[in-house]
Amino acid sequence: MPFHFSLQPVFRLRQSLEERERLRLAMIIGYLNQLNQLIEKLDQEKLRLSSGLEDRLKAGITAGELQFELARKAALEQQKKGLRQQLAKLEEQRAAQKQAFREAQRKRKIVENLRDLKLELYRQEEARREQQRVDDLFGLRHGQLAKQG
Repeated sequence: MPFHFSLQPVFRLRQSLEERERLRLAMIIGYLNQLNQLIEKLDQEKLRLSSGLEDRLKAGITAGELQFELARKAALEQQKKGLRQQLAKLEEQRAAQKQAFREAQRKRKIVENLRDLKLELYRQEEARREQQRVDDLFGLRHGQLAKQG
């Protein structure tokens, strides 16, 4: 008789829930990486702007041009501030999602451990039955030989 785990549908459900939570976590991590790259690009743009402004100040620029460059720099700062706020929210979501993933993983492992235990018990029972069959066969042969001899 083949092994049958009565909670197999529950096990499959736990596996799919764990996978769903893992994918959600991966998606959040992907967004975090994108935001970090955007912040890095903003920092590079700010550095480029500051360097260019410094060179232009040495060469001489008008007050209007200076005001425009400073406004660009302030806009970049504002953009970076917004991205940092998004980053902080995503970090919170990542922490919460990581916890949800771990919980789903824990629940799956509980059912998996139960399945493994049931499988081990099944194998032990099968080995016992097989030994019983061998013993019975030996007894039958031994009994037939005794009747013949």
